[in-house]
Amino acid sequence: MRRLAIGGLTLLLAAAALFLWQRERSPAPVQGPVQAKARIATLPLRAFALNLDPATMADTESRKVATALYTGLIAVDQDGTVRPRLASKWQRQDDRTWVFTLKTGVSFSNGKAVDAAAVVASLCAAMQPGHLQAWSLASIERDAAGKGKVSCTGLAAPDAQTVVVRETRPTPWLFDALAGIGGWIVDVNAPPGAYGVRAGTGPYVVAAVRADDAVELKARTGGAIAPELAGIHFRHVPDPAAAAQLFNTGALDLLEIDSPQLAGQLLKNGQPIRNDARLDRHKLDRVRVVSFNQVALAAKGISPAEFPAFKAAYAAELNRAQMQTRFGIVEPMTTAFPPAASAGLATAAPARPAGPPATLTLLVENDPFSDLVGSMLPTSLGPVQIRYQAIDKGLLIARLLKRDYDMAVLRLESTHSTPEFWAAFFTPGNGYAVFGTEIAGLANRDLTSPAGLQAAASLIDTQGNWIGLFRETGNDLVAKRLTGLRLTQAGQWSLEALEYTP
Repeated sequence: MRRLAIGGLTLLLAAAALFLWQRERSPAPVQGPVQAKARIATLPLRAFALNLDPATMADTESRKVATALYTGLIAVDQDGTVRPRLASKWQRQDDRTWVFTLKTGVSFSNGKAVDAAAVVASLCAAMQPGHLQAWSLASIERDAAGKGKVSCTGLAAPDAQTVVVRETRPTPWLFDALAGIGGWIVDVNAPPGAYGVRAGTGPYVVAAVRADDAVELKARTGGAIAPELAGIHFRHVPDPAAAAQLFNTGALDLLEIDSPQLAGQLLKNGQPIRNDARLDRHKLDRVRVVSFNQVALAAKGISPAEFPAFKAAYAAELNRAQMQTRFGIVEPMTTAFPPAASAGLATAAPARPAGPPATLTLLVENDPFSDLVGSMLPTSLGPVQIRYQAIDKGLLIARLLKRDYDMAVLRLESTHSTPEFWAAFFTPGNGYAVFGTEIAGLANRDLTSPAGLQAAASLIDTQGNWIGLFRETGNDLVAKRLTGLRLTQAGQWSLEALEYTP
């Protein structure tokens, strides 16, 4: 049977895949002590396009490592709980202004003391258009300061321990943004090291990197929070079946179940096969979508005028109820814009594309989920034939960046649970728009209001180049003695507070 390999493009892995394999190696590992807090957690990495620079961080595997190296002013759990990190307290000055008081005695990992000026410098650097996470801090006041730069008028450091953040309008996701990659505080005056490592404020530092093999972190003093482990080791295990075997034998402490195949290897009657493990269920902001390259489609006979009908016909062919029944770990998407669930794509089959026959190629990536996902996707629409081509992840990303594709299945995982993130894929001038179709009127929509969100969703669903397949649900297996795993509001792991319990 022809294998259909559909799956996981992690958000903006592009930048990492293009240039990060050439970085120099980090220093040799440092052995930790043997006290209770000296335990080392061992976690998997599915991909090794390692980039630990928050300004260009591309993939979610690198992000997992980075959560132990960097912190922001605060951290936000999936349930909305706000936790102190660099800030010891915060208060609202007015409806648009927050004042943060910094902890004392915190230093960057290079030994430099952290003060309010350094925090403002880091946040302002993340607000610049060239920063990959600039979208997340877009609500903070700023003025244009020349081509490609902004003046961060919404940031101030009235004294060494106080940071003031002022928005242009109150948004519900400011704290989520400050807790995310864009809000991670780094020493912007120090150049990045191997693999893009910046001097951060997290409880761990990189001890060793063995390309395509492992990343080893060791505990440090002076961070925004104290480390609870001697270190965290990441093993590169690209094969999910091998990762499942390692977890079942105790060689890994944490593993995500994101396919029915993995569930079959790790669970029996819905419970972990490994006796000393627990199953944690949670929500994710991860989706899989089909992206269309409208320029390539036009070259093959589907004109821009015909594209909406083609997209609608493709959407109508998707049996979302069957997806949910067969997969068991997903929720079908009814819109290409996840935050606006009420703005549905067409469900009744429209007229099929006319014109001469065309053959389109849908680029996909090999993963264990591919056959099940592929079996749900249409292979023809009227005279248009659709064939599947499975290629290496790096090649897939390179072709997406070059726009050398007809169709592709993307796996998108957001940094923040906010409509601003999804809109970034369609906003002119935003780095994420390489995976979307720029929609000129989108920037004028107020995503903080229900009416504005609905209007944005309508624009994206009618003018965008996505069809939503499904949103994934979260299922993590964790060694029972490993606690402190935090989940962000997007459902991503945050590892800085991991610890072992007796």
